[in-house]
Amino acid sequence: MTGALDGVRVLDLSDQQGAFAGKLLAGLGADVVLVEPPGGSPLRSIPPFWQGVEGPERSLFFWFYSAGKRGLTLDWRTAAGAATLSRLAARADVLIESEPPGTCSSAPATAAWRLTSTSWPRPVVSRARSALTTPTAAKMPAWW
Repeated sequence: MTGALDGVRVLDLSDQQGAFAGKLLAGLGADVVLVEPPGGSPLRSIPPFWQGVEGPERSLFFWFYSAGKRGLTLDWRTAAGAATLSRLAARADVLIESEPPGTCSSAPATAAWRLTSTSWPRPVVSRARSALTTPTAAKMPAWW
């Protein structure tokens, strides 16, 4: 049985503020790829831990919010990582991110962020509005 979002590709670059969005999309059948920085996602350090023992592979929080997602370790702040991120973003239908506005535009992956924020008619989840937004959101009132 396939889900309602079968065939939808999601690139999840978020922290705990966007983790639930990725979990929901994965639960609906989307192919969600969680991109973690070298050393692992910050979600791995959030308690509670399996049997009360801390460790990056023991966070129940991480297990719960990463269920149904595939994982990839990538440092998008390097030239090689930025190139990989650009390729991934070009193939994704949805990008989930939770960096402060402007963080990614100053990184080498600028092209990927420019694509997702201005020229795609695809949804983008952003901490800035904490809601599902599209490029047309720029035309909405500031209070939106």
